[in-house]
Amino acid sequence: MIETYDKPNSQLKIKKIQALPKNVKQIGDANNEHRIYMEDYAYTYLHQYAAKEKSQEQIAFLVGQVYQYKKEVVLIISGAVQAKFLKEENGNLFITDDTWIYAREKADQYFKNCSIVGWMCTQPGYGILLTSFLSQQHQKQFQNQYQVLYVIDPVEKEHAFFISKDNELHEKTGFYIFYDKNTLMHDYMMDYKIVNTDGKENNQQDVVRAYRRIEHGRKEEHYQKKLIHMLSLISGALVIICIIIGIGLLNNMEKMKKMQTTMHVITEDHDKLKQQVSDVNISPTKAKEDENSLSEETKPKVSDGDDNNTDTPQGDEAQDSAKMIGSIPKTYVIESGDNLNAISIRFYHTKGMVPKIQELNDISNPDRIYIGQKLILPEAE
Repeated sequence: MIETYDKPNSQLKIKKIQALPKNVKQIGDANNEHRIYMEDYAYTYLHQYAAKEKSQEQIAFLVGQVYQYKKEVVLIISGAVQAKFLKEENGNLFITDDTWIYAREKADQYFKNCSIVGWMCTQPGYGILLTSFLSQQHQKQFQNQYQVLYVIDPVEKEHAFFISKDNELHEKTGFYIFYDKNTLMHDYMMDYKIVNTDGKENNQQDVVRAYRRIEHGRKEEHYQKKLIHMLSLISGALVIICIIIGIGLLNNMEKMKKMQTTMHVITEDHDKLKQQVSDVNISPTKAKEDENSLSEETKPKVSDGDDNNTDTPQGDEAQDSAKMIGSIPKTYVIESGDNLNAISIRFYHTKGMVPKIQELNDISNPDRIYIGQKLILPEAE
């Protein structure tokens, strides 16, 4: 893939619009910022295209316009174009320069005065999770802040839009489907019909879909067992830590009470000595000597061992803090921009731990990780 290729529509022009589509159907909670409207023909074609092949991913381009309605930016999608000349690598589909050239030609041919305002990607059997691969692909290929990502899972019948905000993709809670006489999309649909499979192929796809669901359920069950086991260990460790902290607090309270009692005794003895000196009217030097003598007798003797014991809790806490700083956490939550190589180098200073991280977390494809996923980290060798 040539990185220097100038992606079209990196600078979308925002046009003013006086009225929004009227004959609409709301999907989810669409009454928030950056409203999205999709024409019914385009919506139907995208879902037919996604359902055509449920054993692998597919990509299409969204065609439409970005408008300004009053003080709000509105995206209206009026068409869709299939993506061709994609590059498959490690189970992922990459958009190439030839893909962009083909999409631009078809958009100019069928949808004049429109722009490419985003893309659609299918994830059969994986839901609508935003993976790190999708985020990276969108940031590299669709650099305008108003270009969107539409994810469809044709197996689970799920779909959702993702919009750019603060240089990251965020799921949109809803959108609108509007009904209009869309002759442009109708012509494209007639020229690029979605061919329905026969009954035999449907049965094969049903078997594949059932197998994928069973396999997904097994993986989910295995993950849940690991999670419950890990949470049990963490809970037990937290209980032990709380008990240790409680014992330490009780010991410190006892020591404080003993110190207060000792100081109270010393203060009373000191006051008595001053009163005796005043009554006898002895010389100041003699009174001072008696006072010092009595203070030395009444002052509690604290051995060096006790001093060390007093400082022990703070010393242990410092050592524990030092150990925690140098230790490897048991889990790690994936953030934007992460990949397994970077995580391995971060905690183990080598890429050699990537296979163990994959094995421990049941990851077959190192690129198929998603933001918010919790990884279990192996111990360092």
